[in-house]
Amino acid sequence: MNEDPQIYLNYITDLLHISGLQKEDILPILTEVFEESRMGSLCVPMKKEWEQTLSKNSIPFAFETIEGVQHVYLERIHSLKKRLEIALKRQISHQNMIKINLNKIQNIQRELEVNYSHARNTDYKLNEGQSHAIHQTLVSNFQVISGGPGTGKTTVVAFLLRIMKELGQLPDPSDIALVAPTGRAAQRLTESIQTNLKLMGSEEEFSNLFHGQTVHSLLSFKKGEGKFYYNRERALPYRLILVDEVSMMDLDLMVSLFDALENVEMEGEFPFHIILLGDPNQLPSVEKGEVLADFLNELPKHGSFLSRLTESNRHSNVPQIFKLMKSIYPDHLEKQASNITSTFHVVSSYEDAENSKDEVLWLNLTKPSSIHTSRDLLVEELWKNHFIPQMRIVRNWNFDSETQLKQFPTETFLMELNRFRCLTVLRSGYFGIDGIQSQIQKLALIYFKNPSNEGTGDQIQYRDLASRLYYEGMPIIITKNDRNRKLFNGDVGFICLIGNELRAVFCINHLLFSFAIDTLPNHEAAFFMTVHKSQGSEYDIVLFYLPENNPELKNNLLTKKIIYTAVTRAKKKVILACDKKSWETGLLNDPKRVTGFVLS
Repeated sequence: MNEDPQIYLNYITDLLHISGLQKEDILPILTEVFEESRMGSLCVPMKKEWEQTLSKNSIPFAFETIEGVQHVYLERIHSLKKRLEIALKRQISHQNMIKINLNKIQNIQRELEVNYSHARNTDYKLNEGQSHAIHQTLVSNFQVISGGPGTGKTTVVAFLLRIMKELGQLPDPSDIALVAPTGRAAQRLTESIQTNLKLMGSEEEFSNLFHGQTVHSLLSFKKGEGKFYYNRERALPYRLILVDEVSMMDLDLMVSLFDALENVEMEGEFPFHIILLGDPNQLPSVEKGEVLADFLNELPKHGSFLSRLTESNRHSNVPQIFKLMKSIYPDHLEKQASNITSTFHVVSSYEDAENSKDEVLWLNLTKPSSIHTSRDLLVEELWKNHFIPQMRIVRNWNFDSETQLKQFPTETFLMELNRFRCLTVLRSGYFGIDGIQSQIQKLALIYFKNPSNEGTGDQIQYRDLASRLYYEGMPIIITKNDRNRKLFNGDVGFICLIGNELRAVFCINHLLFSFAIDTLPNHEAAFFMTVHKSQGSEYDIVLFYLPENNPELKNNLLTKKIIYTAVTRAKKKVILACDKKSWETGLLNDPKRVTGFVLS
């Protein structure tokens, strides 16, 4: 697990006292190593002024040469890295090439494609990359499938499950684990797999057997003991493990997962398979390491353990978004960072952006006046032209009872929920989520206290609960897991009036459930969300707000990966409400985490 730096520093100080080294000598080194670890790297280059101090006693450090330069690790982190290197090497070294009947597989695949086409009322065929990924996974115990948004990673998995079932190679569903780093990502994985299986003509009873869980749940984390039940001594009991959103997994968590695979039996009636899915261009883990990128760099040197999906199905009808996505990661971005914006259609208001048929729009932020900032003006326009109209849509659903809620089309609820989302990079401060939500709260109070709204048929119900304002159509996001009620960090719902009570409504396993507001786990308004919270989600329209450069907008937040992740959440339209200098700075800032990960 990830330790508190201060606790670790105190521990190291005690060790230094025993070893005879002075705190003044070692503290600058520890501080720099910890700072790089906080930014995601595992190590730092050796400095000449450190050599004499570290030559006396290496506690608590380890050393390794990376590309000809000696680097310094905290000993614990270096040990974790080496464990993962050994575990991955063991995994790919113990491969048993599983025999398959390629003709039979292709026939099954074609039949499933026909079913899929009929269900979607369109001609559908897996592309070459997807077919290759299926074949490689069938013959190998270990496979990484990488690809950007809409490349069909989970579609491949659904086809794989059905093909294995038809071949008689699919383990019992109780021996299959669908896993993701977060509860919300696990729920999305469940929904995607179940939906795709049903589109292929799978019986609903079969499709509904597959449910996602978090990595912590898979490994059975014992909170009181601070460790996992499944580990090097106790192997996971599954025959097929699928892990989605691997880019979000840090070094500690991946090591824990591979520890629990150490003694897994590879052969047997159902050969063992582990499949990792992820997009290397999305945001890396919050904590240290860049495991997916390390795997993608090293695996091609050691065999056919990597399948790359490059064709985006999601963006086939929105070429401008696809072009933008590709322009963020060209070979030489420096030559065209400022030119990317030159192809965008420029609008001066959100209303113009909403009405435009263009897929990528640049919304010029209004120059601030002496009274209003550009942020205030943007939020006020969104409040008037999007948030209030959405509140009216939700109000008009008119749920008289829980029974009526259960009968309401889930698709309608989700379409409205995912029709539009505002994303930004900052969590706190004036330009962050906290400052923006505070402004929206003030606008809401003014709106509800305005006598001119009375008698207009526009009486949206609101309540003041525990000094917080709630009202019909208000989007909210869960920020702490409540496994008993299947509400997970990142789940988004609406406040709805049911009878005479305002309640929070969420979609869980394709069904609508309402909860008393005062019984919800930690939550907040979701008019704006951070890009980090949006990972794995998709919306019809995304407005990405990037304020002018300021002290709150630090380098580790303003990066190319965060811009890429934001714009690729959109299915139909991206509205870029960005300061031009911040946009260009972010595109040119692509920090690489230094890990030294190597499969020798």
